[in-house]
Amino acid sequence: MTCTCAIAERYAHTYVLILCSHTLCIPHAGLPLIRQGFCLYISLTYGVIMDYISAIKEFGRDANPFFREMDIAIVSYEHGSATLSMLITPKLGNGAGWLTGGMYAALADEAMALALVSSSSLDERSTTISLSTQFIKGIREGIIFAKGTLIRKGRQIAFLEAIVTDESGLVLARCQGSFLIMPK
Repeated sequence: MTCTCAIAERYAHTYVLILCSHTLCIPHAGLPLIRQGFCLYISLTYGVIMDYISAIKEFGRDANPFFREMDIAIVSYEHGSATLSMLITPKLGNGAGWLTGGMYAALADEAMALALVSSSSLDERSTTISLSTQFIKGIREGIIFAKGTLIRKGRQIAFLEAIVTDESGLVLARCQGSFLIMPK
């Protein structure tokens, strides 16, 4: 039984089923797949379950529905660090034409999450439990970048920070996040 949020899409001759956090159970090839709180990637061609990093490697930004929707690009990621970029469009502006603050925070949160996942084991999952953003400067057009960095990772809590900049490197916002680490 799955919710209507499950999406089946075709990428490079491989059908991939992306299951949202509302998914309860998907029987596939005799495997009951029960997961909550994160996306699960299943290659219907190969019948394998992919972790998020493997899905990012294979499908790039298409592995994350939010990245696709908001036109977010993965610039880089490695152990404990990740950089994302996003083109500012008029639909992301507030009533005064500035990029809405929520987009700074969302991009920073995603960069921190990818930085954490890139340093986590396959038997761990995580979720944001606290996010604080200091807005320094507004922007109306161009591309913004968020670089997430792992500061400290304990057994149950990880601390990360992100810096949001414009194309010239001017700092627009600083974010700090705490993430809960749980077993899968």
